[in-house]
Amino acid sequence: MILVDTSVLIGFLGGANTPGTRHLEHLEASDTPFYLAPTVIQEVLQGARDLAEWRRLERYLANQLCVDVQHGLRSHVEAARIYFDCRRKGLTVRSTADCLVAQIALEHGFALLHDDRDFDAIQRVRRLRRADQAAGRSRPDPRPEPRFPVGRRRRRTRRPALPHRAEWTLQMTRAILGP
Repeated sequence: MILVDTSVLIGFLGGANTPGTRHLEHLEASDTPFYLAPTVIQEVLQGARDLAEWRRLERYLANQLCVDVQHGLRSHVEAARIYFDCRRKGLTVRSTADCLVAQIALEHGFALLHDDRDFDAIQRVRRLRRADQAAGRSRPDPRPEPRFPVGRRRRRTRRPALPHRAEWTLQMTRAILGP
């Protein structure tokens, strides 16, 4: 079974051409069942630009299979633990909603279809299966094709790492009050 993340569903509905959207197109064309989490439905509806689009999205989403957390509050605690474990390993997860989607996939034993690097970080702390890996496909290159003509690439500079919040607070306190 496959759980589809917002990153793929929004791209699919918007006509994007990514590995995830192509996989979802294949699932739709072959009538293979896939599931959505309530969080995904919420995120998609939040992106509606007007009432007409809201209604179209709501009709489409109402006809999809939905799967939710199995253990209520305990599932949300486990999702928070995913975020915590990633942070402890120095991995950035930009969306806590992604942790909940990952937890739902783990609880149900589903493979996750996504186009979001947050799940690559989560995969480093949990046994989260990617849908393209579960189907025996090779994993796509996570680096997108360059958007600049050859020879005119922008030079990327690395930003200095930000200190941990507690260290920053201590540094600011010392700067204001003195040593």
